[in-house]
Amino acid sequence: MRTHKTWMALSLFGLAFFHVAFGQFVPTGSPNYSYRWYGNGESCEYLFLGTFRPIIPSPKRGTNMLLDRTGDLVWYQQGSDFTLDFKVHPNGRITYNDRLRWYVLDSGFNLIDTLQCDGRVTDHHDIILTDDGHYYMICRNDSTMDASGIRTKNGAQGSTQAQVRMVVIQELDENEEMVKEWNGFDTYSIYDSDTTFFTNPGLLDLSHTNSIDLDGNGNLMVSHRHLNEVTLIDWQTGQVKWQMGGKNNAFDLLGDPGFFGQHDARFLPGNRISIYDNGHGQHTGRGMIVECDTLNWEAETVATWDDSLISLSMGSFRVLQDGSALVGWGEMTASWDPAVTYYGPNGNKVFDIFLSSGYSTYRAQCLSLPFQLHRPQITCTQQSGQAILAVDGVFGEYSWTNGDTLPSIVVTDTGRYQVFVPYGIGMISSPPMYITDLQNACSALESPAPAQTVPQIPKLIGRFDLLGHPITQPQPFQVYIERFSDGSSKKLVLIPNP
Repeated sequence: MRTHKTWMALSLFGLAFFHVAFGQFVPTGSPNYSYRWYGNGESCEYLFLGTFRPIIPSPKRGTNMLLDRTGDLVWYQQGSDFTLDFKVHPNGRITYNDRLRWYVLDSGFNLIDTLQCDGRVTDHHDIILTDDGHYYMICRNDSTMDASGIRTKNGAQGSTQAQVRMVVIQELDENEEMVKEWNGFDTYSIYDSDTTFFTNPGLLDLSHTNSIDLDGNGNLMVSHRHLNEVTLIDWQTGQVKWQMGGKNNAFDLLGDPGFFGQHDARFLPGNRISIYDNGHGQHTGRGMIVECDTLNWEAETVATWDDSLISLSMGSFRVLQDGSALVGWGEMTASWDPAVTYYGPNGNKVFDIFLSSGYSTYRAQCLSLPFQLHRPQITCTQQSGQAILAVDGVFGEYSWTNGDTLPSIVVTDTGRYQVFVPYGIGMISSPPMYITDLQNACSALESPAPAQTVPQIPKLIGRFDLLGHPITQPQPFQVYIERFSDGSSKKLVLIPNP
């Protein structure tokens, strides 16, 4: 993971960004977020987000969040300052990584297992759980090697005793015993790395592998960020079938400059794959679909989702069966950039999720749950002219969105009421209740109010210097021009936060 300073972007004629109102409820210690729906189609049913703040020296703990189609927080669990990759697998198991250990939850969000690599350092980027009870994990193999033959991004000679970090992928069975291991050192040398990622002469993170995916034919697809490469492996034999991108590219990349520092390579039906391309200084972040022709060794980018946002690291891209798509933009340069965007099948933006400054989400997942949630229900009764809200059932803890912690509360004001109670290792919410009239509170609307469409925000076309040259990596205290799709433009200056 990379860290970065946060920035304030100030227009010379005022603030150079639209206001984001962080209106959704979040527990104390979790990032505020805003859900902006644009009215261009149906939202996905549920959204899995693992949020955390990687800024050094003051990282803040991460929160695993499950949101519904209205952007409402349904379930959450607060972890450490390095909690990420919260997701559900096709077999209904839920996983997340916290401080290099995988946690496995059942459909009730109860902890049922913890996983680590067998004899290797566990990596936090990705894990696969299959129907036969097997686990596929990214691990690390750190070796001391002579890296003096390559130079860092700044031109320094690599150390003769450098720590070289390489991927190992392990398959464990249902008893957590290792079935198979694939070691990247059998395929790659230190000269394969993109040295723009080599910043410390004593440490070469050679592959920085960040995703693995299985198809139905015994193949494993791997994304190596620091190699700018997506690789297909025959998992039974361990043989590399093809390499796309980077120095070992086997394809003619038709009509596209390629991907750089990518994440989240996934199989799609047919001969297509999806990739989240961070761009890494070459272009802005984007989701992309690539069609692979292994007869003619051609790879053609057939579709992209690009909102002209600069993505430093992390991120994800998923294409759903109906053609809609979810982009997790990763670690962004500006606090007003969205963290997640959902596009409908026609390509129109349906919603954005914004996180409070400094927070990121490593990977976002949009899906219908393969299990049922059991949410607490609120009852309402009138007693002596007062409305009493109570939770149906007995729980060990109650956390109302107005701050109360008792099983029942007296309604003293109009507004939105909701309660969270323990559910597995986290807290689950009741459906919200809206009180609009204190005299007739129990007759008030008990389901979410109709969503209000947010006007479409003009799309940022690009950032340019004063001579009109496009800029991909803005520098502090310089004046830039931002141009938007509605023909408007704004001047801004990036100022580091103290």
